[in-house]
Amino acid sequence: MLRVCCLQTAQDQVDIISLSVTPNRRPPGVATFFNPIDMALLFEIMSRYTGTGERKLYKLLLARHALNDDTLVLMISIQFDLCWDSPLSNGPQKQPKASVQLVWSSYMDPFVIGFQLNPVPMQNPGIIIASKNDSKLAKEKTKCVCALLEWILIFLFYHIALRMKPAHPIVSVCLDYWNSLVLELFEPHQDWMTSFGPRHTASVAAGNHGIPVIVAGHHFGNASGMAPRSHIAVYKALYKSFGGFAADVVAAIDQAAQDGVDIISLSITPNRRPPGVATFFNPIDMALLSAVKVGIFVVQAAGNTGPSPTSMFSFSPWIFTVGAASHDRVYSNSIFLGNNVTIPGVGLAPGTDEKKLYKLILARHALNNDTSVADDMYVGECQDASKFNKTLIKRNLLMCSYSIRFVLGLSTIKRASETAKNLSAAGVVFYMDPFVIGFQLNPVPMQKPGIIIASTNDSKILMQYYNSSLEIDAVSKKIVQFGAVAGICGGLKANYGNSAPKVMYYSARGPDPEDTLPHEADILKPNLLAPGNFIWAAWSSVGTDSVEFLGENFALMSGTSMAAPHVAGLAALIKQKFPNFSPAAIGSALSTTASLFDKSGEPIMAQRSYASPELNQSPATPFDMGSGFVNASGALNPGLVFDSGYDDYMSFLCGINGSAPVVLNYTGQNCGLYNSTVYGPDLNLPSITISKLNQSRIVQRTVQNIAQNESYSVGWTAPDGVSVKVSPTHFSINNGERQVLSVLLNATLNSSVASFGRIGLFGNQGHVINIPISVMVKISSNTSTS
Repeated sequence: MLRVCCLQTAQDQVDIISLSVTPNRRPPGVATFFNPIDMALLFEIMSRYTGTGERKLYKLLLARHALNDDTLVLMISIQFDLCWDSPLSNGPQKQPKASVQLVWSSYMDPFVIGFQLNPVPMQNPGIIIASKNDSKLAKEKTKCVCALLEWILIFLFYHIALRMKPAHPIVSVCLDYWNSLVLELFEPHQDWMTSFGPRHTASVAAGNHGIPVIVAGHHFGNASGMAPRSHIAVYKALYKSFGGFAADVVAAIDQAAQDGVDIISLSITPNRRPPGVATFFNPIDMALLSAVKVGIFVVQAAGNTGPSPTSMFSFSPWIFTVGAASHDRVYSNSIFLGNNVTIPGVGLAPGTDEKKLYKLILARHALNNDTSVADDMYVGECQDASKFNKTLIKRNLLMCSYSIRFVLGLSTIKRASETAKNLSAAGVVFYMDPFVIGFQLNPVPMQKPGIIIASTNDSKILMQYYNSSLEIDAVSKKIVQFGAVAGICGGLKANYGNSAPKVMYYSARGPDPEDTLPHEADILKPNLLAPGNFIWAAWSSVGTDSVEFLGENFALMSGTSMAAPHVAGLAALIKQKFPNFSPAAIGSALSTTASLFDKSGEPIMAQRSYASPELNQSPATPFDMGSGFVNASGALNPGLVFDSGYDDYMSFLCGINGSAPVVLNYTGQNCGLYNSTVYGPDLNLPSITISKLNQSRIVQRTVQNIAQNESYSVGWTAPDGVSVKVSPTHFSINNGERQVLSVLLNATLNSSVASFGRIGLFGNQGHVINIPISVMVKISSNTSTS
C-alpha cells in the first residue's frame, strides 16, 4: 500500500507550505478530497492551535530528515510501507556478568536510551524509581506528546492527546500508530491497553541494580541492567494483534530524535527485504541515518531468521547490528527412571522427594468415564483437570504430551501444571511429540515438580520404559498395574559451563544483502554478538506475549531482541566515559575489543541447524558473529577508534548505481555534493568486507588514539585465496593523533566461497585492536580455481 512517509512541517513551525507536487492521477473513492495529502493538510489546519493558543502537532506519517540548518524544505515522498516485527521468542538467560559492575561509575545519570517496543509497567521492581531525587536527573528536553486520531465522516476529526511522565528511569512513553489506525488494524481495547505489555528489553539495558528475581515463588538471584541509572524513553510502534508498519516506526524514531535521546535500541526488523535500488534505501534506515547525523547511536537486533546465509534483516553501515549468543548459565533438569536411566530436560521447577520414586501415569490412561481420546484428541496435553480420574493420578507423576499446539500457544505449560495441581499429582512430565522439531524449548516456571523432555529421542526412551512396565489384562485389555516409576531432580539451580558463548541457531547471518536478488553488500553484518538466549529481565504481570509468565514480574526470554539492549546499555556507559564519541566511534570501541574465544579458550562456535543445533556447529565466522562477542571492560578502553560520519555514509549511498534520485527523494540532497566514488570497502569501518575481489584492491583505514601515547605492531592472517599486506607494520601514535593504514589484498585463486582473515594491532600498553577481513568472490589473474 502506498503511504505518505515524509510530512514534517508543522513541527518545524512553518507558516506557509508550498507544494510543487501534484498526484499523477485523480484519487479514487467517494471524492477527490479524500486522499492522504489533502487530508493531512486539512488536519494540520484544524489542529494548528489549541484553545490556549499553544501550538500543537498531531503527526501523520512522517520521517524527519536532517537538512541544512538554514534551509527549510518540505519533502513529500511516496514509499511502499513494510510490516515490521519483533525478533523475540520465549526463553531464559543471563544478566550482565559481575565484571560489568566494575565499569559502572555514576550509573549513567545524564543519558537517555530510546526503545521501540512495548514498555514494561512502571511499577515493575526492575525499573521502579529508586529515589525521590532520581526524577530530577531526567533530561528536561525529553518530552513526548502522542496523539490518538479518529476518523469521523465529512471532515470531522476528534483527537486525544496523551502525555505520560512516568517515574525514573522511564522519562517518557509515546504511542505511534497512525498508519495502523488508517489501515483499520489498531484495536483500542487491545492494542492501546497493551502499551505497558510484556517487553523486557528496556530493563536489560537500564534496569535497576540488584533486584531479586522471584518467579513462581522461586528465587533465581538478583538482576541488574547494563546501565542502571540511565533513563528510558519508550516509543511504542508495534502492537500484539498485527505487528506494526514502517511509517509508525519512523514516527517513533523522529520523536526520539526530537526528544534528545542518546541511544536508540531497536528490537525490531522488517518482515522482508526492502525492494528498490538497495536494502539501505528504506524509510526506517534512512530515518535512522538522520538520527545518526545528530549524534544518536543506533543499535538493532539482527533478527531471528538464522542460521541460513544472507538471512540478515539489519542492513546499513550506520546501524550497529547485534546477533544472539548463548552464555554459560543453564538451568538443567532431569528425570531419573526406575530402570536407572536418567533423561535430561528443562523446566524451572522443584524436584520431587529425592528419597522416593513415583508412579508414572500417562494422561490418556487416566481419563474419567465421561472422556475418551476419540472425543478429545488433545486430552493428552492435560489442559482440563475435569477430564481425568483424580484418584488414579493423586500422588503420582502425570505424563502429558507436548505437541505443536504448545508452540502455537493453543496449549500451555501453565494450564497443564494447574491440571496436575488440581489432581493432586506429585508432579508433571512432558514428553515430546515427534512432530515438534526446530523449536527451542525454554525453561518455564512451575510451582509443582515438573520437567519438559526436549528431545524426541529421549521421549521415545521414556515411553518405551513406560509401556514395557504396564501390566495389561489379557482378556479386557485394560491396564491393571502401572509399573513405571521415576523421580524429578528439579531445575531451579543454575549450572555453569565453559562452552559459551556460541552463536544461537536462530540468530540471523551475513553476508549483508544489498538488494533482493540478492547481491552481497561490502558491509559486515552482524557487527557483534551479545547475550540473547535465556535472558532474565523485567516483565509485565499482565503481559500476554508468554502466558507461561503471566502474573510474574520477571521472565526468561530469548532472541536477538534480548541481545540488542545489552549493547545499548554498554553504549551508554561508553558515551558517559567518552562524551565526544560519535556513533561510529562507539561502534568501533565495541567491535575492535570483542572476544573471539569462549570461556574455555576455544574459538567461538556457531550453531548451523535448527534441528539438533548442539550437534550441528562449527567455528563462527564474521558472517555469524561480526567482530566477536561483546567485551564490556575492553569496550571502555579501546585504545584506537575508527570514525565515520554522515557525509561518509551519504557518499557511500551516492556511490550505489542508480541511487541519485532515491537519495534526493529521501534526504532532499543532491549527490553532486558528495564523493560518489566511495564504496563499501572505502568506509572507515572497523572491518574489511569485499563481496567481489577482482585481482587486487587497496583499502585504507584511519585510526585515532584516544588513550595514552603508544607504539603498535601490526599482524594479520589472510583469508584463503587472498594475500594481504598492511603498511606500516609498526607505528607510534600519540594521544589524539591519527594513523592511516593501507591494506593491499590480492586474489591468489578463483573462488566463489567466502573466506575470512583478520588484522591485529598490538599496542605496547596492552591494547589489542581486531579487524575482521571477509572476502567473498575472488577473481585471480592466475588460472587456479578453488
